[in-house]
Amino acid sequence: MFKLISHAVLFLAGAGAGVYWGVHHPTAAATVSDTETAKIQQAVAAAKQAVLQQVVAEQNSTTANGAAPTAASVSHLNKYQQMLQSAQAEFNAATVKVNGQ
Repeated sequence: MFKLISHAVLFLAGAGAGVYWGVHHPTAAATVSDTETAKIQQAVAAAKQAVLQQVVAEQNSTTANGAAPTAASVSHLNKYQQMLQSAQAEFNAATVKVNGQ
């Protein structure tokens, strides 16, 4: 019980200190917020890229096993490859934001 109360008090103190600091240092808080947003965008783009790479690899392995590719599977593969390219572009843009270039 003491542990729960101490965690709650420390959480409230930390949140209060963060709000106080953000109010009294708005430009620095905006910079921190922008950096965190860029890092989140980078992580989302990386996750999207990983999922799409897995889907494209599965599509390629399905057609490589001797099965004749159908028009639908080819169009799906092309769509996923385009989505992968856009995810890579998002990742690169987010990386540039994080690195401040």
